[in-house]
Amino acid sequence: MARMSPEELKTTLLKLHQEGVSVEEMSSRLGKNYYYISARLKEALAGSPTQIIPAAVVANVDERKTEIAVPTSKELAKHFTPAKVYNYIIRKVDTDISFWAGLDKETDLPRKPIALIGESGSGKNFAVDNYAAENNLPLLVVPCDDSQVLRELLGYWRASNGTTIWCEGLLAQFLCQPCVVLFDEVNCLPAGKLFMLHELLANRKLFVKDAPSEQSIVHIHPHARIFLAMNPPEARYSGTNRLNTALTNRVVFVEFPPFKTEEILTTSTGNENIDQQLVQFYMEVSRIIKEQKLRISISKRNIDTIAKAIKGNLDLATAVTQGFINSALATASTVERDALVNTAILIFGASNFKK
Repeated sequence: MARMSPEELKTTLLKLHQEGVSVEEMSSRLGKNYYYISARLKEALAGSPTQIIPAAVVANVDERKTEIAVPTSKELAKHFTPAKVYNYIIRKVDTDISFWAGLDKETDLPRKPIALIGESGSGKNFAVDNYAAENNLPLLVVPCDDSQVLRELLGYWRASNGTTIWCEGLLAQFLCQPCVVLFDEVNCLPAGKLFMLHELLANRKLFVKDAPSEQSIVHIHPHARIFLAMNPPEARYSGTNRLNTALTNRVVFVEFPPFKTEEILTTSTGNENIDQQLVQFYMEVSRIIKEQKLRISISKRNIDTIAKAIKGNLDLATAVTQGFINSALATASTVERDALVNTAILIFGASNFKK
């Protein structure tokens, strides 16, 4: 049964009560709507079939608004639609994404769920942000490096007025509306957790095992677009796994190549020579990371951060060190960090960049 508005639920409850319908029968007839009724109203309905329900008690149905807080399409769009990306550079991968995420004329469904694979910093998440913004769709990014977070996004039980009610999670609410959902770092999930995605990708349904039986199946809106994003399953990406073929057969894979030289810098420092050096630094660091298998990644975000800092009058050495090089302190060794420092000295010059 479709979810009723509070006013529809009030009217239906009064009608059923006047007919002498038992609480158990009400539960059957109302389906998932029954779980949104406050405990006080349930107690009132459990009385004599001829009892007149006080208006004040019926008004408790409105409590489901705050208890469940199910957003409308407009609310989702308002709070979750990303702003259009400034100076975004359209690449072939963006054209591919638009094709596969586009609606098939015969089925009115997206042509295929899309898996994005590429090195860290290759622009996967940025491309999904841009797609959602360009199509005015709310975007939910689901982190798959924590299966507990994923579980809570499906829904949870909550104590309320002496009873428990099932609250749909944000993911379940999103999937019932036109939207974009990105399962980020999906190959960090253990193999057993990935099976929940099979039904979602193949049949556009999601099974929520913890939910009441009436709410255990979430039917995906025809215009909901599903994306998966992942880094290659290599040793330097700790925690990544190879996907099983049953899942890979349910999606199309769009590979994200490294950025071309002319695509790297979108924010100028105001100094053409430094702009060229930043691009050269990006290319050289990318080469060293790949050849020496360093536990570091560099992205356009790093270069843009450095460029904006320099444009804001921060000195070059500090901008490069804090905008990128120091990230190695969190993921790599001092030896690997020193390799980045040496590259910076080579590119920017010893006078501009000191150890």
